[in-house]
Amino acid sequence: MDGKLSDAIDLLRDELLSIPESYQASATLDISSHLEYGDAVTEISISYYRPETDAELSARQAAANILAKQDEDRQRAEYERLRAKFGA
Repeated sequence: MDGKLSDAIDLLRDELLSIPESYQASATLDISSHLEYGDAVTEISISYYRPETDAELSARQAAANILAKQDEDRQRAEYERLRAKFGA
């Protein structure tokens, strides 16, 4: 993009059209800027809401179960370590 407003509008229109039509009305644009190591940084993000699919729900639940199991294993190992150190 060479800085023309029309190019930016075309880019945003293309991004909007890449969103499924039934969710386009919920699309939002966020533009923020900040200084990073003396340089101005501008971030542009486009987002929209859509319901979670069954596959995404299953994957998220599976990941949560794995994390819960890892946490329980870690806690049990710590319990056993402390029990060995201080007695039952």
